[in-house]
Amino acid sequence: MKKYINLFFVLFLTSSLLFVSCSDDDDDNDDDGGNTDVKNYYYMSEGSYRIMMNEDSDNKTTYDSVAVTGIEADKDGKEAVVMSSFTSDTDGSFSDVSTNNYYSADGKKLYVHADFFSAQMQAISDIVDLGLTFENWYLVADEDGSSWNIYTKALTDQVVNYDIFSFTITGNFTIQGTNGGTETITVNGKDHEALKMNFSLGMKDADVSLATADGKLNLNTEITNYFVDGIGIVKTKTSAAHLKVELSALGQTQELINEEILGGSTSTLIRTNLPMTE
Repeated sequence: MKKYINLFFVLFLTSSLLFVSCSDDDDDNDDDGGNTDVKNYYYMSEGSYRIMMNEDSDNKTTYDSVAVTGIEADKDGKEAVVMSSFTSDTDGSFSDVSTNNYYSADGKKLYVHADFFSAQMQAISDIVDLGLTFENWYLVADEDGSSWNIYTKALTDQVVNYDIFSFTITGNFTIQGTNGGTETITVNGKDHEALKMNFSLGMKDADVSLATADGKLNLNTEITNYFVDGIGIVKTKTSAAHLKVELSALGQTQELINEEILGGSTSTLIRTNLPMTE
C-alpha cells in the first residue's frame, strides 16, 4: 500500500519551522537597528499550540496538534525547545503524545535535532532503504538566506531493494532549502503575507548497477511552507515522492522503475491559541 509523505515530513514542517526561542525576545540585535518592523515568522511561546488539518492525495483527512511543552537547557550543545506532536483522525481531542522533538533558534536561523530525522526518515527507508544516518543539529530555516544545504549523504555502492529489484547506487542524497520570498495566501478566510520556504529532497542522476546493466536513479519530492509574522507556519504543501530508474545496455535505454512511492499532502492551520490578525 502506498504511504504518504505526511507520515514522513509533514510533522517536520508543521513543528520545526515555527518559532524563535523565547529567550531571543530579550536579546539585543544590532542588525535590527531598533527597527520595530522586524518580522517574526517562527515565533511560538511555551504553552502555545496549533492544530493542522492534513489532506492527502487520496482525500484522507487527519489532524496534528503541535504544542510547545518545555525547554531543555543543553541538548547536544544547544538550548532546545521541546515540541510535542499529537495525531487524531478526527478534529477532536488529542490525548496521546505521538512524538517529542527538539528545536533550537539562533537569531533568524532555526535548527532541528537529529532525533527527529532519524525517526521520520523511517517512512521512506521502509520503501527505499538508503542507509541514512543523522547526528546533532541541522539548519532548517534561514530567513536571511537564499539557499542552503540541510543535509548531504554520499552513498557508494549502496545496496537497495525495491519491489522485486535489487541494485546498487552511488551518489548523494541531499536535502536543500531555499527562501522563496513572500506571497499572499488565504487561511480561514483571511489574507496573510506569508514567507515561503521551499525544500527539495532526494537524489539526482545517481549511478545504478543491476546485473550487467548500468543506469541512473532519480528520487525527489518538493515541499513548500508558508509562515506568517507572529503566528508561524500556516500551510505546508508537499508533492508526491517519485522514483525513476533507467538502465542502459547495448546502446538501449529502458525504464526499470518510474512511479510514485509516497503520496503528496497539504497541511493547513485550522486552529491556534495565537491571535490570527494581520
